[in-house]
Parts: sequence; structure tokens; C-alpha cells
Amino acid sequence: MIASVASIDLRQFVREIPDFPKPGILFRDLTPLMRDSDVWQEVIRRLAVQCEPLQPDLIVGIESRGFIVGMALSMAMGLGFVPIRKPGKLPGPLHHVDYDLEYGSDRLEIQRDAFVTITPSATTIEEGQVLTTTVSTTAIPPGTTLHYALSGKGINAADFAAGKLNGEQTVGIDGSFRFSHAIANDEFTEGPEVLEIRIFADRGHTHQLGATAFVTINDSSTSPSCAGKRVLVVDDLLATGGTAAAAGELVTVAGGSLCGFAFVIELAGLHGRRKLPDGVPVDSLVAYA
Repeated sequence: MIASVASIDLRQFVREIPDFPKPGILFRDLTPLMRDSDVWQEVIRRLAVQCEPLQPDLIVGIESRGFIVGMALSMAMGLGFVPIRKPGKLPGPLHHVDYDLEYGSDRLEIQRDAFVTITPSATTIEEGQVLTTTVSTTAIPPGTTLHYALSGKGINAADFAAGKLNGEQTVGIDGSFRFSHAIANDEFTEGPEVLEIRIFADRGHTHQLGATAFVTINDSSTSPSCAGKRVLVVDDLLATGGTAAAAGELVTVAGGSLCGFAFVIELAGLHGRRKLPDGVPVDSLVAYA
């Protein structure tokens, strides 16, 4: 155990392996960092401190070592995690980006519903008021029909003036749609009820898009929050920048708002930052010239 990890130079835990994975390449191996629990926690602490000003809503990790760093960082920051994977690894409808390598090309994929957001007009609402739900689906083509379902403990059709719990809406040209429900006065239920709002890609409600939204009925109303998902792309190492740039593009294609990149190691001599989008912050803990 190290006496004070807060002041430690992380470079001493990065192993250099020549001619790997092919001749002429000096590989920077992070596994010694990960083996020491105190040092690895310090790595994630420093990343979290650097990335906190970016105010991300989600962490995206790039297959595969980006999963290790990204998951640890998401847990430290109390955020959700979304994987970006190689072809054939993710189920459901996908977005993909092809990008060039030094020899050949590759592809990254992300689930199309990764950044679908459901935003009710209030998190709490009184009976007799109207609840409007906005669904942002910039990753789904305009004209697509999506389906919604209202449910929850104690929730039934009598809670709504329209008397129904399911419906469908078409994605508009701006990549979103809205639906409204007048909350009926329910004489049979005492106390607050929690309404659950879900969006599905299919009429059978088997493929849910985005996370479930929750609204408390029969309580004081509050102001809505309509901010989109700010996404931080995380990987273990920034080299030539091709993979990271493709991941950033994929976040945008899927409807996320790219707020930054974070890496444990940066090979600055390879100028990978030049391939990343202008104006997007890039953070790294250890840089090699």
C-alpha cells in the first residue's frame, strides 16, 4: 500500500512494452495501474475531478479498455454508462460509423435509443392538471411511429380524462414529439401515485427506447428540466485519434450532445487531438511526447 497516492507520479505504474502488438510500436500498458487498488482509485478520482466541470449526464466507453475506465468513472461520478462496441456485439437497432485505420478500416456501433430522452412537463402534478411529455428522439428518423405506455402502482385508465393508458405518436421533423394527458380526479385512490412513462419502438411494447420517466400525481407541481444528454467519451489511451473521433461522431449521430473526451494516457507526439472536434474539451492524466 502506498503512503500517499494523491502526490504519486502515475507514470511509474505504466509499463512500456516494445514491439507490441507489432514491431516498431512501444505499447503503454495500464494493467499495473489497475492491479494496485489505491493507485487505480486515485486514477479515477483525478479523472472525475478533471471531468466534473464538463457536467456530463452519461459516460460513453469505447470497446474494450474504455469499458474498464468508463465504468469505473461513471460509478465514481454517479452517472449512467453507454457502451460503444465493434460490429456484431450490440442487440437491437444500431447506428454505426466507419473510420480509417493506418492499414484498412473499422466500424463502431451504438444502440439507436442510447440517448432518447423522455421529459415530462413536471415531476409532480396535481389531479385536474394537464401533463405534457416531450420525447427527444434525434437518433430516430422523422415520420417514425413510436408507442407510449402509462403505468405504475395504483395507475389505471381512470386516472386520465381520455381514459386510456397507451397510444402512438409520429416523430416530427425536429426529431421529437409531444403528447398530453389531463389528470382526472381519482376518488378511489388516496395519497400520491407514481406514474411511469415508457416509449417503445413497437406496438407490442417489447423494445423500450430510453429510460422510464416518473411523475408523482397529487402533489405540488415543480418546474421541468428539458436539458439534453451531455455525453463524455472515455477511453484508456489517445493515440492517433481515429477511434476517439469516430466515437464522438457516433455520439452525435445517436442524438447525444458531445461535451468532452477523457483519457488516462495521451501519446501527444501522435497529435490525436487534431482529429477530435474543434472546441470539445480533451482531458488526459498522463501525456507522453
